[in-house]
Amino acid sequence: MGTGKDVHFTLKFLGDVAVDRLAQVRSACAARAALTAPFTVRLQGAGVFPNLQRPRVVWIGTTVGASDLTTLAAGLEEDLARAGFVPEKKPYRAHLTLGRCRSPRGQRDLLAALASRRESFLGEMEVDHFHLMQSDLTPQGAIHTVLERFEMRT
Repeated sequence: MGTGKDVHFTLKFLGDVAVDRLAQVRSACAARAALTAPFTVRLQGAGVFPNLQRPRVVWIGTTVGASDLTTLAAGLEEDLARAGFVPEKKPYRAHLTLGRCRSPRGQRDLLAALASRRESFLGEMEVDHFHLMQSDLTPQGAIHTVLERFEMRT
């Protein structure tokens, strides 16, 4: 399982981006943030990807605010596609990623913990900004670095 630094909503995963293309990404993020009003997300329920037989990623679901996250992600997807980035093939699923689970023992413990929380209300949060992140993969897991913060319009 990851650390608290791993907790995040992913709006768009870009993979490796050449340094000379970062300005395009920053521009698309800034433009989308300027068009998006802050919103509230209700965190409810928990689960895993890809499935309970092979849990790898642990997530918390969203109810209220899921459509706002989906709209934000879709807009960013379109903006980045116009800048030449490859669009995602899978539909966006709004969820808060808690981390990864790699060990069989950790997976068993995780499934036991999730069994009682599959529909639990876990809180609400205001979404008023998003970050452009850099992820560096290491044997101990990903190291996430904030490259820029984008404030949403108020």
